[in-house]
Amino acid sequence: MNSMVKDECCAARAAYCEQIEFGNTEDNALNLATIVYQQRHPCVPAGQAKAMVIEAIGVPAGA
Repeated sequence: MNSMVKDECCAARAAYCEQIEFGNTEDNALNLATIVYQQRHPCVPAGQAKAMVIEAIGVPAGA
């Protein structure tokens, strides 16, 4: 994984974890993390972005 992709995954992971810490649901935290990823990659379709974020943060499939 190159450093740029790693940084983007870290940003998405941080957004997810912070939302969980603030008491948000896992679904909402995942949606926000996906938005963070899409801000950096606006051409990536939402479904693909969400799948990449799920993989990056280690959320079980089906979340």
